[in-house]
Amino acid sequence: MPRPKGATNIVRFEKRSQVETSSSREIRHLANLGPSLLKQFKDLLRHQENS
Repeated sequence: MPRPKGATNIVRFEKRSQVETSSSREIRHLANLGPSLLKQFKDLLRHQENS
């Protein structure tokens, strides 16, 4: 059985004529995920102490 070639739409970086990017306006919502992971962890510990 031959090895699959993989995706045909992948172009090596050196052979690209342009690099696609996203504007900061399009991805700004990703930074606003809510409480930080540290705050979530501390809240979890505090909840376990009170139970």
